[in-house]
Amino acid sequence: AMLHITRINQIIQNPGGNAMLIGVGGSGKQSLCHLAAFISDYEVKQLVVTSNFKVEDLKEELRS
Repeated sequence: AMLHITRINQIIQNPGGNAMLIGVGGSGKQSLCHLAAFISDYEVKQLVVTSNFKVEDLKEELRS
């Protein structure tokens, strides 16, 4: 797990760094992201995407 946390941490500390974590549900992706963000002193935001979600909604979420 520490290897994954350090990888995520390296990615998110780069300017514009982002990652898409893929894996089965319950494998700890969200926990690893939260821990890496905490280590980097970042705030975690989660989007709730629905069938009505539009580009404008994304822009509004990013502004807030």
